[in-house]
Amino acid sequence: MSNLRISFVLAMTFLSQSCFAKVCSQQSPCTLDRSDHKKIMSDLKKYHPSGNKVRLVSDQDVPDATRPELIEFPNGEKKYVVGFSGQSIMIFDSLSKFVKGGLNPVHKVNLRNEFGYKYGGEIDPATGKPFGYSFDSSTWDLAIFKFKKPDGKTALKLLAGAMATGPDGRPYMIKDGWNNTRQRTFFDAEFVPVKSTYKLEASNPKTVLNKVLPEDGNWIQRDEKGNVVFSHGYGGEPITFQNGDLMVDHRGWVPFVYETIVEQKEVPDPHAPGGLRKLPYRTAIVVAYLDKTLSKVMEPAKIIFDVYKESQTVWAAAKRGPTEGPLVEGPHIEVQHDGKPVQSQEEFKKLLSKGADIEYEMLFSAGEYFGHYGSYMATSKGSLHAFKPVLNKDGELEDITAPLRVLFTWIGRPVSVRADGKEYLLMHGVDRSSLPEGITLDVRPKDHEWQHFKRNEFVVPVERYLENGVRKMRIKDEGGLIELLKKYKPRRVSSVRAVPVETTA
Repeated sequence: MSNLRISFVLAMTFLSQSCFAKVCSQQSPCTLDRSDHKKIMSDLKKYHPSGNKVRLVSDQDVPDATRPELIEFPNGEKKYVVGFSGQSIMIFDSLSKFVKGGLNPVHKVNLRNEFGYKYGGEIDPATGKPFGYSFDSSTWDLAIFKFKKPDGKTALKLLAGAMATGPDGRPYMIKDGWNNTRQRTFFDAEFVPVKSTYKLEASNPKTVLNKVLPEDGNWIQRDEKGNVVFSHGYGGEPITFQNGDLMVDHRGWVPFVYETIVEQKEVPDPHAPGGLRKLPYRTAIVVAYLDKTLSKVMEPAKIIFDVYKESQTVWAAAKRGPTEGPLVEGPHIEVQHDGKPVQSQEEFKKLLSKGADIEYEMLFSAGEYFGHYGSYMATSKGSLHAFKPVLNKDGELEDITAPLRVLFTWIGRPVSVRADGKEYLLMHGVDRSSLPEGITLDVRPKDHEWQHFKRNEFVVPVERYLENGVRKMRIKDEGGLIELLKKYKPRRVSSVRAVPVETTA
């Protein structure tokens, strides 16, 4: 080949590389190729000894993680247990191993109502399998924690967003229009030996927050004086310390933080021409105070974080569609002193007796699940009633996990996990590369598309830093993943039109 020809080839090679670099850069991102996306996801499923990389811990549909709690089993062993929506839990030996990744087995909870009937899916007679969550009474946001009974003995409680019981003694079904009866419900829980493992049994439900059930499709029920006697709630939990102790404040009360519907709206009913139906429109994060036995409300729920700014405009991150109102949800609170988590109830009591400054840090999610849904943080000093969110340069809620949107949609429900002197967020997200061609991403799925949105759990190493005197949090991935993803934008609309399929969800 002549020198002129060689020079031309080299010049064209350089030009093509330069153009690619120009297109796929932080300033001008391109879309991540599906095959490259799958390779990245495959790597995320592997265990990594450093614990300094984003890692998948489950590739099953296990959404809405609650805090991993250290639980003592009947044989005296102590293991960590984390609960999920869909009546699922994970059990693992140490947080240190857990945050380093590797897929974990998922166990089903045997959860029954007061008449002994199981919550869960309606069985399809043709396949023998459950129809899916949009048809059933599956419970949401399972949390498992220990508490002390009146006799001083330690026992376990399971908390779940559970549907009410119908006249036939069975849990109501979503398909029959009873999702509005879902509420935070406490169950007595026990790990029962089964062969070489344990089965979590939960029964004897108690609904202490709500006095009545809603009527006429209401998501909020008020009495004749205008007092709220029922509000639909599905996530949230009592505050626990690092060793699993239940937080009890200076009055001897247990703060119970959760999200609930605070506003409903009437909209045209597509199934009844001229008729109206009620929809949950706005959520807020609230705190109620219970007694130590978790059986009595000592102080009713009060809003501690709403969808509104001080100007009474809605946070951009909380906005949804015209009928789906603004949303904040999934609160998890860590009690801190001098920027470090409080380890136990005993340490908390000592700090209170000394008049020490106590801080509360809340992680939560907001917004449309399939659009800008993300992970946000708010803090409060000395009180659970004065939370201020961490903001970005535009004065809006700062999404800690926004860089991961290239890989995932529906990212959120973060929970802080600490191990080996490091901090991680445990959260769920739907792998974009797992969705078939033709699905329009970042908008609410069509009915037949729901079945494809499987929310996987992953852990994200994070670090804290100060910006203009404000303590913030960001992803710390030493494998270079975040820098790589900055060159790409999320895949939004597939190029091939989807073929409708029958749905089971």
